[in-house]
Amino acid sequence: MTSRVEEAKSAARSLLDDLELTNNSVGSILMKARRLARLMRDSDAQVWLELEASGCPDKFDSSSLGTCRRYAQSSLRVEADGKYWTASLPEMEAYLESDEAILDSIRATPNPSPTAKDHVEKSATQALMTTHLKVQAGQRKRHAQNKRLYISLRSAIHCYVTDTFIAIELGDAVEDIFEATRTRIDAYIASHCPRGAEKLIAINERMVDGTQEGFVAALTSCRRLLLDVADGIFPAQSTPYVDNSGKSRAVGPNEYKIASLPSLMDRHLAVVQLK
Repeated sequence: MTSRVEEAKSAARSLLDDLELTNNSVGSILMKARRLARLMRDSDAQVWLELEASGCPDKFDSSSLGTCRRYAQSSLRVEADGKYWTASLPEMEAYLESDEAILDSIRATPNPSPTAKDHVEKSATQALMTTHLKVQAGQRKRHAQNKRLYISLRSAIHCYVTDTFIAIELGDAVEDIFEATRTRIDAYIASHCPRGAEKLIAINERMVDGTQEGFVAALTSCRRLLLDVADGIFPAQSTPYVDNSGKSRAVGPNEYKIASLPSLMDRHLAVVQLK
């Protein structure tokens, strides 16, 4: 695994800890998320996270987010009818903190006394209480809306980081599988057809050349490689070979392509599996 992918994996793990275990500011989280997107060479995520950090412009097409459009939609940043919230995520965090401060202030303010000396004072007191309750209800509604949107936006970042981390983990598993397979193949080539390794290197060099002549030379080396592998699995012989179904097959030097078919693999499975 390359150092860049290792760094991305470490960044993703750190971000998940921040999102799940701490109450770090969203500005810090966005910076780490943008770094993760950069390490993963994820241009769609870089565009989306930039919008989350700075806000959406007045004219914005959510299709420009590419593969990250689903995160914007799941977070309610972009609604089903195409409408979207323009405020940045740090602005929404500030709105939420302001709403909470206002609510704390309202809770600390005592309600008007319901007692009154006369009808006029009683009417004024009731009007004041009604206004006070309406302000409280409106502020609570605004706070609930802002908090819902803010949490949804943070959750979208969490989903992106989780998906990225799982993708890296899957890549590690696939890389381990291929590495184990390569080790077995290298051992087989070294013991049964060592000249095949030379031809593989030559094929790669000629393909990198990129010319018509290089491709023709690479194909010629491929045919020779097939012959080496066929001889390694089952050396050519003048006597026909009878497979498991009882069919007779020619296995001379010129039939190396036929000799590499599954009919021969049945008999020499142990060799092919590198046992």
